[in-house]
Amino acid sequence: MKYKSCEFLRHAIMFWTNEIDYCCHSGIRFFEFYKIKKPYNGEALDWDELMLERKIKLQNMKEGTPSIFCENCQYYEERDWDDWEPYINFIIISHWTHCNSNCIYCTLDKKPKIKPYNFMPILKDMKDKNILRFDGRLSFGGGEPTLLKEFDKIMNFFYDNNIANVQINSSGIKFSKIIEKYISLENTRLTISPDSSDANTYRNIKRVNKFNDVWKNIKKYAKAQKDNKFGVSTKYILLPFDSGFYPNAYKEQIKNWLILSKESMVNSVIMDIESHWYAYNKNKIDKNHPIIELYEYFEQEAKKLDLHVEYFAVGELIKPLLNQ
Repeated sequence: MKYKSCEFLRHAIMFWTNEIDYCCHSGIRFFEFYKIKKPYNGEALDWDELMLERKIKLQNMKEGTPSIFCENCQYYEERDWDDWEPYINFIIISHWTHCNSNCIYCTLDKKPKIKPYNFMPILKDMKDKNILRFDGRLSFGGGEPTLLKEFDKIMNFFYDNNIANVQINSSGIKFSKIIEKYISLENTRLTISPDSSDANTYRNIKRVNKFNDVWKNIKKYAKAQKDNKFGVSTKYILLPFDSGFYPNAYKEQIKNWLILSKESMVNSVIMDIESHWYAYNKNKIDKNHPIIELYEYFEQEAKKLDLHVEYFAVGELIKPLLNQ
């Protein structure tokens, strides 16, 4: 039967600091997530109950009653879906906020006073209850994953169980031996967002003086990726603030970021836009908007350097306007 749904609603789970959500995409549009359970602080879960609630929500959608959080989402699509089974194969770990960067566009409280709950017992329980499958993806959100006390244990747990896909988002400030260990595997992706091409712009956006350290670590990771051609990506989050202090939405910055990526042996580059700016300006963006020109310039310059182009999150929402 053809109806509207998505893989996140069917089989994903996002562990946040004090709640569990279906995904993080609704937060981009509404600044509030589609909740599974709140509050939540690491206690044992009744998976039968949670799966029953998910089944009911999915049935409502199948009957034509979508959640407000899913309306106009790029992942919410109409097609013939297989019969639903109660399991999780896409897990987003985002239950901590501490970070070694202080990006001007980040709204998280990154102080270590928000102590993350122990996560390994949750994973072991999911596996023991046959809820967790490993044919999907592990993704890290939160603050900086390399600062997470259980990071190495979590990584080893999933790789020991032959996880199909791993996405790691890192500031790149702290070099991780466990990432270096696994980055050569084709199922592993590391994304680092310098958002700049010079130390001054980096310091203004990140509010830490780590530009050279980050690019040094990017190069070390890229060297370790070996045959995993797209194992390491650099991302550029455009900050087109109309009255902001630290915009990076300039062609020269974009071009030099691409050159730095190429020189650092990175093969994949990602363009994105600051989500709050996009949420408030999305109805003003058309094919003639200056942002579209920057996106097209990004593609042209990346092509010249033989760099693989990708778009994440808000960036994907802009793609339909390109080259019209």
